[in-house]
Amino acid sequence: MARLSVGLCVLSGVLGGRAMGGEEASLLQSVPRTPVERLMQACTVGKLEACELLGRHYMLGEGVPKDERRAAELFEKVCAGGAVAGCFTLGLLHQEGLGVPKDVHRAGALYERACEGGVGMACVALASLYVKGLGDFQDLRRAAVLHEKACKGGVAESCRFLEKKAGEVALFKKDCEDGKAQACFELGLLYTLGLGEVGLGAPQADSRAAALYERACKGGVAKGCLEAGGFYEDGRGVGMDGRHAAALYEQACEGGEAWGCYKLGDLHEQGGAVSSDVKRAAALYEKACKGGETVGCFSLGILLEEGRGVRKDERRAAALYEKTCKETETVGCYRLGFLYREGRGVRKDERRAAALFEKVCAGEKRVGCYELGSLYEEGRGVRKDERRAAELYEKACDRGDVRACSAIRERFE
Repeated sequence: MARLSVGLCVLSGVLGGRAMGGEEASLLQSVPRTPVERLMQACTVGKLEACELLGRHYMLGEGVPKDERRAAELFEKVCAGGAVAGCFTLGLLHQEGLGVPKDVHRAGALYERACEGGVGMACVALASLYVKGLGDFQDLRRAAVLHEKACKGGVAESCRFLEKKAGEVALFKKDCEDGKAQACFELGLLYTLGLGEVGLGAPQADSRAAALYERACKGGVAKGCLEAGGFYEDGRGVGMDGRHAAALYEQACEGGEAWGCYKLGDLHEQGGAVSSDVKRAAALYEKACKGGETVGCFSLGILLEEGRGVRKDERRAAALYEKTCKETETVGCYRLGFLYREGRGVRKDERRAAALFEKVCAGEKRVGCYELGSLYEEGRGVRKDERRAAELYEKACDRGDVRACSAIRERFE
């Protein structure tokens, strides 16, 4: 909650064109008596700073009953109005699931927007996603770039982070030379972050990091196997070698790294670098899922839904999509929406399907808006509303969905 408080404190921006709550609207006809009432009245007549402060009051429950959903609505409008600090605060809410559905992808996109707009703490929050590897965010180099940007922008936390990591190079180098495998891994991380003797982006940084990770792997550090596998799979600093990457991922998986199980499963599902073996992929996705990697749960769900490598089981697929939808993978909500719409593996429920597509469409993914639009156009699970359908098709078309573009041309022009 400390970071959330920071976000609320830095928030500043605009809020306009919103529907007023009954309590707020009534204040237009009365004389405000308390500071919060004054904020409500000022906000309803367009005083932008008041709207920002009102959102904070709702978030923290100061002077009004705590209402995270109402606060999120205010911050959503602030962000939409172009105030990037509002985007940062809204991102915090999405990351924690406060007043809005928990959605790490949406949070990341909001942090990105705020970071680009000069909100240093948003860069720090985004860097944290990359360091922790939440959702699709797994990129230590990107994290280092973000911390550097935040430091240049005056965020002391990022400056301290970079200084601390730079000071660790000599210590870990000595310990690694003395045969301490964990030190080799830590030194590899520093090279990946661009904090070794060579700078970020230098070819030597990748080759040295890869060698250090592999040395750590040979010393029994499973995370070293995982990181080295990524270098060989992508050909960064070493020759591209999918077979060797698979061997490293297998060591990582056996060492308890769930992401290594997922990566190995993905290689077996795709084939090419290793033999195509969907049955083996399914077993690895299962292991990754049990290890806490929601993308493993999602990937297993697809195989179960389609009956590839495993016996077809749409009910179990639905349960896995539900799990991923509640955590970080909004694409799980998307696949689950189809099952509810069509009554496969679950009881048919078009209203539930609409709610799931709404959640996905509200995020940053390309999917969901077209499917929701079709439900509004046909009046399935929602009240028929062709205007709303057209708006959703427009949004989907802007995101590159050719089906939506065709629907607009054929039925709404």
